[in-house]
Amino acid sequence: MDLPLDAVPSPDPEAEPEGFVVVVEPGDRIHFLDWGPPPTERSDLPATGVLLVHGLSGTAWTWTPVARRLAPAIRTVAMDLRGHGLSDAPTDGYD
Repeated sequence: MDLPLDAVPSPDPEAEPEGFVVVVEPGDRIHFLDWGPPPTERSDLPATGVLLVHGLSGTAWTWTPVARRLAPAIRTVAMDLRGHGLSDAPTDGYD
């Protein structure tokens, strides 16, 4: 997707995400941070989203600076992988 630079609004340096948890099975929760959908009055922007996944020993919060930049233009969600951040480690291993 190519957008002109002026199509992406300036980031909100104070934007905070909503947190939510998806329960895959009892005792197996995956944590997400959601910076919310882009403004609906911007019909020139695509109605898509991006899922940000951290690297080894990171958390969803690692993506905060990037998410604040993306959120005004595109739905931005970050997740904690199993055993990282606020997500549970699997009870039966990682197989």
